Amino acid sequence: MRTPRVLASIAAFFFVMLSPSLAFAATLSLSPASGTLNTGCTYSFDILMDTGGINTDGTDAVLKYTTSQFTVTSITKGTLYPDYPASDFSNGVISISGLASPGQGVSVGGKFATINVTIPAGASAGPAPIVFDFTPGATNDSNVVQSTAVVDKLSSVVNGNYTIAQGGNCALTTAPVVVQQPVATDSGIPGKGGLQVSPIPTKTLGDTADISPTEVFSILGGFFTILGVSGLAIFRK
Repeated sequence: MRTPRVLASIAAFFFVMLSPSLAFAATLSLSPASGTLNTGCTYSFDILMDTGGINTDGTDAVLKYTTSQFTVTSITKGTLYPDYPASDFSNGVISISGLASPGQGVSVGGKFATINVTIPAGASAGPAPIVFDFTPGATNDSNVVQSTAVVDKLSSVVNGNYTIAQGGNCALTTAPVVVQQPVATDSGIPGKGGLQVSPIPTKTLGDTADISPTEVFSILGGFFTILGVSGLAIFRK
């Protein structure tokens, strides 16, 4: 009898669709996310956005770095959003904002912006992270805002885990990408004791009350489809 398998399929469907951590999550990442950088050389790192399929009204990317290891020379705005009203880099903090046109959310992912840097000749050899300022639930750091709902859907980030070497050519030698990177708690601003890192917190997107009406209808539609197929399978026995 196949009924237990049918019920198990339905249960698995609802577990996946109603799981808060899997519901339409957006991601910001640096690319390349790792590699060896040489002093006196210039490099570019792309900020990539994955919307998770949702429409977004805007995105804020805030990153922190140590000023003795990186000199940010410029920021190249991406083309995901029609308007980039703010971009700044100073005192170890990079901030970039992109906005969608009114009533026209952006759901396509891709290159949000590009950070252009130079490695100072006097930079110390060793680890040199560039990390997203990201705390679950906070609204004054990196965020991806869902259209109409005005809800932050940023669920995870991939930071830059670089190593500075002294001498050699300027080609960036990449290493395997590490998805879970440290999050900076200090931007290296003078008087604050340099860049400190701590483990990335786990993002929780609330409970099932966060699911929009559109998502509810999608879930119900999938359920009834499974139920119909299951009914045919049962009655054919």
